[in-house]
Amino acid sequence: MNTINWRLLLVHFLATIILIAAARELIFYFTLEDFRAFQDAMKESNNSPLIATGTGKYRTMTIGELAYKPLYYPIYASLTTLLISFSISLTYALKRNISWMNSILVLIAGFLFFRIGIYKTEIGSTIFYSFGHLFKHLGETFYYLSNFAILLVIGLTLFFSPWTRNLIQSEQRPTPGNEEGE
Repeated sequence: MNTINWRLLLVHFLATIILIAAARELIFYFTLEDFRAFQDAMKESNNSPLIATGTGKYRTMTIGELAYKPLYYPIYASLTTLLISFSISLTYALKRNISWMNSILVLIAGFLFFRIGIYKTEIGSTIFYSFGHLFKHLGETFYYLSNFAILLVIGLTLFFSPWTRNLIQSEQRPTPGNEEGE
């Protein structure tokens, strides 16, 4: 059993960060709906700065809830997705008789990447969220949901594709001068 499988680390790390980006897009879509409901409630309550009462399925929301919801939900979604990706990576590694330390390294690298905040930067937005611009003319809903769907498909394909499985399992062939038995 090889200790470090660099191919597994790279493929599972890429899948992890892409799935985290997908989860963040889905959460942004749902908090966008809450933000719209809050705006409607503020209009109905004559722009009261302290509290607004929503109609229909929305309950009373305060300014504080509006401020904290967008901050915490993407964090929860990211950490939950990180744990799910770790579980998939660990299951894969144990099933293929690869060291479980690879999955721990994927978890640590994914967490550090998340903590750096690359998803909030202009580079991160360009890399992860540019797919939605193809559908932005259809509305914000299609922008967020198309980003989510495309990132989800790419991330799951990296985890479960036979091509990536073969890439991870492929052994390095000996070079002509370094063959065993010489």
